[in-house]
Amino acid sequence: FWCDDCVSQIPGTKRASYPGPWLIRTYKMAVTKFDVGMTCEGCASAVKRILGKVDGVTEVATDVEAKTVVVTHSDAATAEDMLAKLQKWSQASGKSVALSSD
Repeated sequence: FWCDDCVSQIPGTKRASYPGPWLIRTYKMAVTKFDVGMTCEGCASAVKRILGKVDGVTEVATDVEAKTVVVTHSDAATAEDMLAKLQKWSQASGKSVALSSD
């Protein structure tokens, strides 16, 4: 069995609250790429903060120069949910956001 500290270090796992602390659930990991009109590290930080709050997101990698965001996530997070969060930021910031075709 894994202790709570070990479970928190395994990407894509969460400790279940019931029936006991030793049960873990493993999620299949996926990668989604977005084209985001980031112009500075402030934009990149905002995108990381927004996407980092989405349940199931385990990593957010931004590239300001290439204007791309690569998100590693479990099945708990969908591309549509993440895109909706980014579009809300887009409306406020005036930056473009789209699901990448790559």
